[in-house]
Amino acid sequence: MGRFLAAAETRSIWSLSQRGASPSICRSGFCSSVLTRRYPIFTIHSQNLDASLKRRHKHAESFVAAKEDQERKEKQEEQAEQSALDLVTAVEMTAATEIQIEAFHDRLDKYDEATVRALMENQQALDLVHAQMEKLLDRAHVLDDGRRVFKTEDGSQVFDEFGTELDQDIIDPNSIDENAPRWEAYQPLMEEEARLGAEREALAIYQNKLDEARELSSQDGFTTDELESLEAELEADMPPSMAQFLPTDMQPAATPTMKTDYQAVAPRAVEIAPQAGMSQAASFTPIN
Repeated sequence: MGRFLAAAETRSIWSLSQRGASPSICRSGFCSSVLTRRYPIFTIHSQNLDASLKRRHKHAESFVAAKEDQERKEKQEEQAEQSALDLVTAVEMTAATEIQIEAFHDRLDKYDEATVRALMENQQALDLVHAQMEKLLDRAHVLDDGRRVFKTEDGSQVFDEFGTELDQDIIDPNSIDENAPRWEAYQPLMEEEARLGAEREALAIYQNKLDEARELSSQDGFTTDELESLEAELEADMPPSMAQFLPTDMQPAATPTMKTDYQAVAPRAVEIAPQAGMSQAASFTPIN
């Protein structure tokens, strides 16, 4: 009986469509309402079908998202591995060799030896200058506060042992004995003392740079770029008083000799007090 009713219903739907009813109306409105009203099982089946389609669609979306996420992670891992490989390759290509580092340390040894010799010569020169200064200070006019003073050759000015000019209300130049040492004899020695002190400080700073360069170049991963940078820096900062003790092939171009200024002072100092033995500047011999 049910089959006959279903067939009759189908014929009715077909009849409506033949009379001009829109197929879309049959699908979305009248036809489905007739079927769902007469056969509730049709509604249940439609709902189940919709739910199944939604689950499948959701599952497909999850699968696609998971696949994309996995591909993204794999790509990131590949990029990280490639970056690490590139870094290792770059380090291996630029790392300084043992031969290069040993050669650099040999150069540092010569630099260090030359610096020590320059410091020794500097100390000898300071001792000579101090001896001459003491000779003059012993013969200089003494103020009430203990300072030793010198007047100029023309007798118009007076300077103390530290280079400060004194006013005439402190001391009258005419009160200073004519046989006392003059400012023109003491001033060059005082200036030479200051120069030698600055030179000594520069040598000490350079010596520290040599120690730092040796420590840095002994570390793992020391590169050729760092090696070249250190070599250039040490050559640029090299004190002239130290460079003169290096072999000829290691000396920077146009290395000045620091003895020149000292030798210019020495004759006057010897003339003032020849008993101090300041007949010549300290001699030196370059490193072979």
